[in-house]
Amino acid sequence: MRFTGVTALQWRLLMWLRRCEGITQATLADMLEVEPITVSRMLDRLVDSGLVEKRLDPQDRRARQLFLTARADGLLSKAQTSLLEQARDATDGLTPAESEALMVLLDRVRSNLSRKTAPTDAKPS
Repeated sequence: MRFTGVTALQWRLLMWLRRCEGITQATLADMLEVEPITVSRMLDRLVDSGLVEKRLDPQDRRARQLFLTARADGLLSKAQTSLLEQARDATDGLTPAESEALMVLLDRVRSNLSRKTAPTDAKPS
């Protein structure tokens, strides 16, 4: 999906918003496991690109809720089709049981990497 000009992390952000429209920027940063300033910069670009809309939170005037635009919905639908094709290509020749085992193992690896916060050989200062 490089032709769209959207980065891989921005795609992740858009996919989370599709699942959880109306969330706040802080919640989104937690979900993406990145610093809030990183999300803020990405959101600014996506708002400027017409993919994300910020709205006032009716319960908290300081917060903004995040929503996808119709343009983002169209791009995400195309991306989903492309991702399904890539997944089929990547798992070609695997049995359904092997494909399922692969997904379970990859999810475990991702979870392990998400929990790792510092090198184990780091020395205290």
